[in-house]
Amino acid sequence: MAVTPPHPVQYLFTAVTPVPVQYLLMAVTPPHPVQYLFTAVTLVPTLCSICSRQCPLSPSCAVSVHGSDPCPHPVQPTSLEALEWSRSLEVLLSHHYGVAAFRSFLRSEFSEENIEFWLACQDYRGTKPATNVIPKARKIFSDYIGIQAPKEINLDSETREAIMHSLAQPTRSCFDAAQTRVYSLMEKDSYPRFLKSKIYLDLVKQGERISPPSLTLSSFWSLPKSTSHSAAP
Repeated sequence: MAVTPPHPVQYLFTAVTPVPVQYLLMAVTPPHPVQYLFTAVTLVPTLCSICSRQCPLSPSCAVSVHGSDPCPHPVQPTSLEALEWSRSLEVLLSHHYGVAAFRSFLRSEFSEENIEFWLACQDYRGTKPATNVIPKARKIFSDYIGIQAPKEINLDSETREAIMHSLAQPTRSCFDAAQTRVYSLMEKDSYPRFLKSKIYLDLVKQGERISPPSLTLSSFWSLPKSTSHSAAP
């Protein structure tokens, strides 16, 4: 039987997950109940079922497992957060919900293999222990790079052959050239269309319901735009 704890914020999250006391002390009730819910949730570190560690919704979880969906506990973005994604593809891919939304859009265009390959490369780069590198490299090659691979990506023959020759002793950087190419394709082609898509525009509109009332959309446009273009945020 649930017992009411001494603090209402603690009561809210005790039924969901254990919360370190320092996060409870940080939670302050804002003027709007929806804002209160969003603020409190973002302060709670969740044990990620993918990366198996406490994760206060950090971008690293979005690229945690080859072939898996992004971190399973993303929080729906506010309008301002969704608008931030228009700064660059790098910003979009640093947000759990951004990765999920972009992936959904690419799926609708039958080009989901691009983001899946990019995520697989992100995961591969951090592979531990070293004994896992070879099987992971071969899996990525067979899934995305080999001729007639089930999720074959668009690569030039030179890059494809270089990767194939590296499989005997693969390094953590052996897919970098291919990942950079795929990132560039998404950035120049899919990403601009995503920003005009119903998926993205609906997220911006829906986010208005949870945007903190102290912030306005005009404050977003007054901020400087990012010029960073990283193949691996």
